[in-house]
Amino acid sequence: MSTHTLETLTWRQIAGWRAKRHFLAERTKADDLLGVTSRLCGLHAQVASAAEISAWERMHAGEPDMVKSALWKDRTLVKTWVWRGTLHLVVADELPLYMAARSTVERHLTPGYLKYFDLTREEMESLIEAVGVALDGRCLTRDELAGEVGRITRQARLGDLLGGSWGSFLKPAAAQGYLCFGPSQGQNVTFVRPDQWLNRWSEVDPDQALDEILRRYLATYGPTKREEYATWFGAQLGRMRPAFERLANKITEVQVDGSKHWVLTSTLDDIREVSPDATVRLLPNFDPYIIGLSPQIKRHLPDGQLPRVFRTAGWISPVVLVGGEVKGVWGYVRNPKGLQITVDLFEPATPPREIVRGIEAEAEHLAGLLGRPLELHFDKITFGG
Repeated sequence: MSTHTLETLTWRQIAGWRAKRHFLAERTKADDLLGVTSRLCGLHAQVASAAEISAWERMHAGEPDMVKSALWKDRTLVKTWVWRGTLHLVVADELPLYMAARSTVERHLTPGYLKYFDLTREEMESLIEAVGVALDGRCLTRDELAGEVGRITRQARLGDLLGGSWGSFLKPAAAQGYLCFGPSQGQNVTFVRPDQWLNRWSEVDPDQALDEILRRYLATYGPTKREEYATWFGAQLGRMRPAFERLANKITEVQVDGSKHWVLTSTLDDIREVSPDATVRLLPNFDPYIIGLSPQIKRHLPDGQLPRVFRTAGWISPVVLVGGEVKGVWGYVRNPKGLQITVDLFEPATPPREIVRGIEAEAEHLAGLLGRPLELHFDKITFGG
């Protein structure tokens, strides 16, 4: 935390470096699903197919069912609530680290939260602990879990609350290491105890976990402001400040577009030396790159296009990424003819041929996951077929 003149970085440098760190400038090897997931601090899994595309776009090749196999066969990935209380897929061996960090966010114990649900602190804590007891050695649907919580606490109301408010009590229980997702039973999701589902669990000091998560975030999503990081994490700024202070000898303050940001010192040389290119990627809804970029997104897409990426009700569109910057949106449908991909670039009306070729290559890559035959619609012109 020096007082000398701050080094200046450009958004173009940062976009190129982030794309590199996200395996978007160059894909990683075909069988590194866990490495990709770890680097990104998890794959956003609110939409299951989006998590699969996020991984696929960062790898040269793979098996279409690799994510499902990792979740339910190998158990090397885990599905649970993590950053901002949203669903993610995370590396199983890293789950204790993430949950130790998330356990420091106690929104469910704040007076406003308790008042909203008409609960005392003791009732809330009893409900959450009962989740861990109910799942001991068992795999339960949500209705089954709610019934067990009511029985264990001898308060049917607590079970009713668990069954009727999606995530409000499951998320803090997950943060305490009491549950994660198990394999679905038909249309019903199930929950299991992560220590038993994975047959391993190690306790991690919460402060050490907070420090490590901040380091990992800066190594992939930086530079950042403290408040931007707090937003990504899903916590109050005051809870995040101590981690920045404890990492003072590993981080450096820099200036970007006249504003101060923090960067992991060990990454500065790479950011300075990166050579931004025009690599094209088709990223899915809620891709970690876009979510991590969101506080600074206006720096990376044309004026007036923000509502097309960050839409109503928290929906984040699939985007066309070129050299780390957002150049358009896209979508796909499966119909009787096969896979149809539609691309809508923001500008210009006639895009450079290298971008067209990049989109064609991306569509071909995605066809390996989403299916064939492939039909690509681009600026009302059909390529492929």
